[in-house]
Amino acid sequence: MRYTLAIIFIFNLLSNVFGQSISSIAASQSIELTGEHGAFFFNKKIPHLTNTSLSGFSLSYQKTPIPLYNWANTPKHFAFHAKLTYLDFHNKNLGKAVGLQAFLDIPIIQSGKSTFYANTGVGLLYSGSHFSIKESNLNFAIGAPLSYKINFGVGFKRHWGQRWYSRAELSFMHISNGGIRVPNLGLNSAQMAVGAGYVFSQKEKGFEAPKPGLQLVKKSHWLLQLGGGLRQPEWLLAKKYALVYLGVLRERLFFEKVYLGIGVDYFYDWATKYEVNTGIVTGNSLQYRVGIHAQQEWLFGRIGLQAGLGYHVVKQTADPDWYQKAGLKFHINDKFSVASHLIVRNFKGSYAVIWGGAYAF
Repeated sequence: MRYTLAIIFIFNLLSNVFGQSISSIAASQSIELTGEHGAFFFNKKIPHLTNTSLSGFSLSYQKTPIPLYNWANTPKHFAFHAKLTYLDFHNKNLGKAVGLQAFLDIPIIQSGKSTFYANTGVGLLYSGSHFSIKESNLNFAIGAPLSYKINFGVGFKRHWGQRWYSRAELSFMHISNGGIRVPNLGLNSAQMAVGAGYVFSQKEKGFEAPKPGLQLVKKSHWLLQLGGGLRQPEWLLAKKYALVYLGVLRERLFFEKVYLGIGVDYFYDWATKYEVNTGIVTGNSLQYRVGIHAQQEWLFGRIGLQAGLGYHVVKQTADPDWYQKAGLKFHINDKFSVASHLIVRNFKGSYAVIWGGAYAF
């Protein structure tokens, strides 16, 4: 996950440089069946999780192109997948899982009926297995029922005639916030997938470029954040405590539609009593956190969909952590907007919902 901050920039640059206008591309819908096989890798040695592989299959719906626009309101050639996945981890402790995920394919090189692409996806995973283990220096739980996963990959797609196509894809998957709860650890894998799809609906003409509409300010803005959430300590799954946030965020636009931001959050913990090894800790503390993130926005009229990656440090504990954020933003006009964000921490098992308003200048 330490490289994902750079990957979002690479994907954005690829989409800006290689993404094609969809005004002349035929619109299609298809259904696809894919099989996959891969292996896990860990950044720590974990008992009971050696020599673990995975295999499974996916049934997905694909639509291409979809109307995602750059800042000049020029549509780009992307493909969208909604994918239902079944996975067998070939390990009695991890068991089997089902997941639902959304993918975005970004064409890089296209020649005739062949396309080389990059993609990214996010989704949820439900596992039927769950157990906890306690050792002298390590507490962890595996297979907590609901977790989230993130994929990055590259692939090759080839059309055979008007209706059928095949696909081969290499991807990397990270399962967190439920897959395994160990400080600074996620469940990571690399897998190869092959599959075939059938186009059941096709139109000769794709989406038309929209008329000039809302033009967003391209410089920077301040964001006042208010909100709250729940934190769940990784060392004791049963306990949760509440967080309430007040923060200020400064974002500046880079790479046409990717923001870089830095912010400070003040948050108050209502901590229930919980055990940490030999002692009991109670908490009512006011803390602050400093973070930096990269966030991309896709604009649909006045509504923006946002996704980003970030890194922050809690001052009192010097506790660094990667996190993901997803949001919905409504642009009142060229200057003012309101937004709501869901933030999920990778390694510490917490999430929060943040509300705020922004002024662009």
